[in-house]
Amino acid sequence: FHNLIGRAGRAGYHTEGNIIFADHRIYDERQSFTNRWRWARAIHLLDFDNAEDCLSSLKDVITPFDVENIQLDIVSFVNAPYEYRQQSLELAENEGEDLVKLVKQFDYKDSLIQRIESYFLSHIKENNDAKGTFFENLTRETLAYHLATDQEKEELILVMKIIATRSFSVDKEKVSYFGKTLLGIRNLTILDEWVDLNRTVIEQINSTDQLIDVLWPLITELSNSKLLNKIKPESVLLDFAKAWINGESYNDIHQLLKSEKAHIKTPKTTQQITISHVIEFADKELGFDLMLITGSIADILEGKGVASEQSDLVRTLQSQLKIGLKSKFELWLYSRGVVDREVCKLLSDKLVDSGVPSNRFSFSALSDNKDLVSSVLEDLPSYFRYKVIL
Repeated sequence: FHNLIGRAGRAGYHTEGNIIFADHRIYDERQSFTNRWRWARAIHLLDFDNAEDCLSSLKDVITPFDVENIQLDIVSFVNAPYEYRQQSLELAENEGEDLVKLVKQFDYKDSLIQRIESYFLSHIKENNDAKGTFFENLTRETLAYHLATDQEKEELILVMKIIATRSFSVDKEKVSYFGKTLLGIRNLTILDEWVDLNRTVIEQINSTDQLIDVLWPLITELSNSKLLNKIKPESVLLDFAKAWINGESYNDIHQLLKSEKAHIKTPKTTQQITISHVIEFADKELGFDLMLITGSIADILEGKGVASEQSDLVRTLQSQLKIGLKSKFELWLYSRGVVDREVCKLLSDKLVDSGVPSNRFSFSALSDNKDLVSSVLEDLPSYFRYKVIL
């Protein structure tokens, strides 16, 4: 709560900010025998002496693994995350450790390492004369370093040096496009090699439906999606993704999955797929995780000088995965303030029926058809009438 209220007002713009308790009855009834406890609770909430200690996710990189029967070394893991992880899981299985619990710990720490690598690559890309000492000095200024014990500080510095060394070892030519992405070095290397091997295939693709067929095994392999490995049978996942990028509604996708007898499978339970699962997988997994991987492929293609038509096609797929719309016109409408998939489809259909082309449209498509747009928006919540940019 204190973290949130500390964001009232903008640093560098405002000298103070106001925090408003929306329920005025808490104050009005502060002396009431039956309700004064509410006021006391609000005062307690505002008392900074009651604030909990700040935590740092960066410090979690060096937090020891929570295991019982084996010893795992953080520095060795950071030095070779994938290899050390595989060896450790084999050892853990032989020693009877909880593999599900351990995998979650590896996944979390690996995601932190990838974020650090991504930041380091971005900095190196923008600063050709960057030195390793910059990252060491930066580490000393972090909350993680401030919260750490003397021993943890040494370990944190060592870990950051290892990651910095790995980042500096990337070819400068590749840094120019690796540094644009939000992925870690190992995944970027896999994508880079895949593009080299499949460049001819990519150049022959002319639709995002074909493209997702080709990219699907790769992007799902690199994804950290929680639901990706739980939705069974696996064959429905590509059908799900295609329905999403073709603008199918959540309900229609749900019905599709039910018709294919899709379900959620965990080590202990089997569940029916609900509309909540559909929304989570579409918005969080396809719309964020897999979208980022697809965007990184586009960055690599552009960095390698592949024909703009092909990189543009990958960019279109990236947008489709993020938003869940089919045509460039629908995606463009979304960017103009129609931030609702169903409204985009409705408005697109009306405009296309009136003669606006869906692929070679003019950026004045809305302003040239004000009356039609207004008539469509008239039946919708007033929010859209104020947000759509004509």
